[in-house]
Amino acid sequence: MLIDWFTVAAQVVNFMVLMVLLKIFLYDRIIQAMDAREKDIQQRQQAAEERRAKADEAARSFHERKASLEERREELLSEARSEAETQRGELLKDARREVDRRRRRWLENLDRDKEAFVDRFRELATEQIIAVVRAVIRDLADSQLETQALKMFKHNIRQLSEAGRRELKQSALEAGRRVRLISSFKVAADARRGLTRVLHDTIDKDLDIEYLRDPDLLLGVELKTADKKVAWNLNHYLNDLKTEIQAGIKAQKKGSAKKTDQVSDETADEPNGRQTETTSAAREKGSDDGT
Repeated sequence: MLIDWFTVAAQVVNFMVLMVLLKIFLYDRIIQAMDAREKDIQQRQQAAEERRAKADEAARSFHERKASLEERREELLSEARSEAETQRGELLKDARREVDRRRRRWLENLDRDKEAFVDRFRELATEQIIAVVRAVIRDLADSQLETQALKMFKHNIRQLSEAGRRELKQSALEAGRRVRLISSFKVAADARRGLTRVLHDTIDKDLDIEYLRDPDLLLGVELKTADKKVAWNLNHYLNDLKTEIQAGIKAQKKGSAKKTDQVSDETADEPNGRQTETTSAAREKGSDDGT
């Protein structure tokens, strides 16, 4: 068989050209892609190694912290119990103080209400006593008491000072010498003449006296001019009695208030004394234990 060297040479040239083309258009790109792929794989492996190292570090830190917490668990629990007990004590103290404050306020309100009730009761009792006395005097009044009331009134008129007589006379002159004599009972004619004579002799002989009756005077007699008045009746005595009773009640109330304040001060000092005794006892007990 004859060899066609030209054909062989052409084939070799074609093969070389093919190899050059493959290298340029295929092999280089494949190699570049493989290199890039390998580099990417290496980078991922490196990142994975780094993440693994970090995970290992985090796990190691976690185990160390867990071990530390296990070691300090009892200490932390003891501190938590102590803090909880302290807070509980503070809350109990606050609750006791609030209860004491509310109790004191309630007692103060109760004392005020009781005091107001007692004051009102005493006032009503005093008014009732005065009203009963008035009614009794009004029921028991007779001609003898009325005569005695007129005598007392005339006595008061005669006992007026010169200045008082001048003032009454001047007031009567301003009213045209007209005066009113008011009594709680009807004055008989002869008693009127006696009263008129006393007033004329004492104040002014030209007085025009108008006799009137007012049962509210309670066994009494009043002489009224334009702006002056001379009177004698039991209302004055009863009003004085009422004033004295009220003054006695106020004095007793002040004394009771002072005693209450003293008792409150002693009661307020008791907790401090008890606390001091408790502290001293605790100290003595601690000394005994140390001994």
